[in-house]
Amino acid sequence: MLFGLTFLEENLCVWRFFDRSRQIRGHEYRLYAHKVTWSVMRVTLQEDTTVAPRCQQNLMAQTIYQSLGLDAI
Repeated sequence: MLFGLTFLEENLCVWRFFDRSRQIRGHEYRLYAHKVTWSVMRVTLQEDTTVAPRCQQNLMAQTIYQSLGLDAI
């Protein structure tokens, strides 16, 4: 999951890497490490798009993976 700077600021987020936790609007959430079986190489938009600064927008996109890790299924 990706959080943008605007979201982090507006929701008073605090990241505590040392104890693997984050706080969003006063609620604490634990972070857990996991073994990655695939990784995203890039995300591409499906149409030519202009995104205004500091604007939240839903866009149609395609995710390109390096490996799907099908051997782990």
